[in-house]
Amino acid sequence: ERIFSTFVLVFAIMTFSSILASVSASMTALRNLQGDTKKQFWLLRRYLRFKKVTRTSRVRIMKYLEHQTTIQARTVRQADVHLLPKLSGALSTLLSYELHKKHVLKHPLLKHADEVMQAVLVKVCHQGLKFVHYAADDDVFSAGDVGDSMFFLKDGEVLYAGTSGVQKQDFEIGDWLAEAVLWTIWSHRGLLTAKDPAEMILLSPDIFINLMGMSQLSYEFCRNYALKYVELLNQVGEERLSDLSPDLSVLESMIETSAEKAEDTHN
Repeated sequence: ERIFSTFVLVFAIMTFSSILASVSASMTALRNLQGDTKKQFWLLRRYLRFKKVTRTSRVRIMKYLEHQTTIQARTVRQADVHLLPKLSGALSTLLSYELHKKHVLKHPLLKHADEVMQAVLVKVCHQGLKFVHYAADDDVFSAGDVGDSMFFLKDGEVLYAGTSGVQKQDFEIGDWLAEAVLWTIWSHRGLLTAKDPAEMILLSPDIFINLMGMSQLSYEFCRNYALKYVELLNQVGEERLSDLSPDLSVLESMIETSAEKAEDTHN
């Protein structure tokens, strides 16, 4: 019994020592990281003053980088997981779909694609999306800019002011703007500004259209929907055009009609 007690005591001491060493190593690494971060911010302040950057710009830059540093400290970035590049191409594509689908499925067209032609949407999530960060008061796009992406709000707050007088600031995560870019040549009809640090998801029209044309069903569906969307824009009139989405019920009706017509053509 004495031997057993001694063995348990030694085992407990070794286990506790191992845990303590692990915690100490983690704390040391954290302190080193915090020290490096503080040093980088010190260097940044010195650099901006040396280059005679105006105080207003310095404040914006510092606030944005402090915000980004705080977010990164709370999350695990994909770039930090060194095993992920070892995934096969198919698994890497699947992971992109699992990570990003929740950000775009609020749109009824992409939700329909996920339900009926999921293989296409998997590729869209892997190849067609780009994530862009904006600092507070950054312009995402301006009136007259040639549209090259459809925008989804991933995080933060943005404000839209259209040339037609329409304004919107109560955007929710997953809301979108400038869908017309996917279906026609489009110039933005307003100014979109980040109220706070924000992250937008940009959907490339070229990649989207190429991927949706991979099968006859998805091609016919997009073709029918595009014709209806452009027809809707023509009905609205030039002076009332906006980057905001039409009513959800209108989009759902267009999707239902386009899907039925595509099914008839496909069969």
